[in-house]
Amino acid sequence: MISKCEQMIFDLINELMRIAFHPGIQSEEAILQEITEEHSLEKQRERVESVAKRKTLAGAQGAYWDPHTLLHSSHINSGTIGTWKTELSKE
Repeated sequence: MISKCEQMIFDLINELMRIAFHPGIQSEEAILQEITEEHSLEKQRERVESVAKRKTLAGAQGAYWDPHTLLHSSHINSGTIGTWKTELSKE
């Protein structure tokens, strides 16, 4: 199963339904809506900012990370689709 970043950003609830349906898990729409709200791009940015402010655990190259969420201080860049084309090197 492949899940594209675009689907996760623009239509998270339907992508969650698709992901749950793949192994045959039936999920109530209310639960999926709650997950969608809790893991929106904005909420994830808030979590990343919190990790950066706490500076409790340093990882590679000075990036801070949270052992519970596994988010790190540079986890989300611009949130713009296709940024990888300009951000990543050919190596």
